[in-house]
Amino acid sequence: MCCKYQKTIYAIAGATTVFFGTAIGGMHAVSERKKQQAEELYQKQCEEKERLEMEKKKQELEARKELEKYALEQRNALRRLQENLQRGQERLLQQQRENQEHEQKKKTSKLITICDKEDIKALRQLQQGKQMNNRKLPHNACKYASKKAVEYIVGNWRKIDRIEQFNTPDWDSITPFHLACKYASVDTVKYLLSKKFECGIDVNATNNKGENALHYACQKGRVDVVKCLLAEKDNLGGSILKVDQKTQYGLTPLHLACKEGHLEVVKELLRAGADKNKKTTSKKMFKKAKTPLELAKKRAIKDLLSR
Repeated sequence: MCCKYQKTIYAIAGATTVFFGTAIGGMHAVSERKKQQAEELYQKQCEEKERLEMEKKKQELEARKELEKYALEQRNALRRLQENLQRGQERLLQQQRENQEHEQKKKTSKLITICDKEDIKALRQLQQGKQMNNRKLPHNACKYASKKAVEYIVGNWRKIDRIEQFNTPDWDSITPFHLACKYASVDTVKYLLSKKFECGIDVNATNNKGENALHYACQKGRVDVVKCLLAEKDNLGGSILKVDQKTQYGLTPLHLACKEGHLEVVKELLRAGADKNKKTTSKKMFKKAKTPLELAKKRAIKDLLSR
């Protein structure tokens, strides 16, 4: 009897064990499935989040590209506008310069005619009526070889005006006396030299290239003017002009006379003590420094310098 009950108890216990084991196994399987589902859900959420972030970055990149494209277009438009504005300003300035040059040519041509004809009455009207910049009067009177016009200016202008105007260079630092030595008659040059103190003329004044009046006369081969300039003496009896004055390229009057082939001018300069061994200094004009002999083209000048 006991054995029978015992077997029954064992059978019930075994069944219970199987039941609970099956139940636990089922619960474990359910837990695994839920865990797997949770992992799958989390992975999907991560993938979705990554996809959204990539789309956001893509949109931001596209927006940045559009913004940069727009900014580039705006810069190009601004640059084109500035270029057009600059071209317009340049055209306007060019037109203004052309108009000014045209007006100046009209005025200068009138002055040239007056100086050339030595029309003193017209000069007086120009000066009194201020129809033209008086600064042009001495320059043009000296340039166009009008001694009477020069005499009128010197004789009728106030001393302060004479000194100012005869010492006022143009845009190339050229004075009226430079032009007189280059273009005017020797009588005009002599007259200006006789009035150099009244007019405040500096015979050694140089232009922006370092050329003085003697350079101009020697380059043009104006031997009478050269003699006149070299004859000017200071209080000690020496030459008032610097006979070996160098330009910015190291050219003396003797260099220019030899280069242009003016034999008589070369003779006068040598008599005045010009240094025939002076050399040029700038390499912009000559590859190496040159003496007047090396610049001379005529055989007679070469022979004279070789003595």
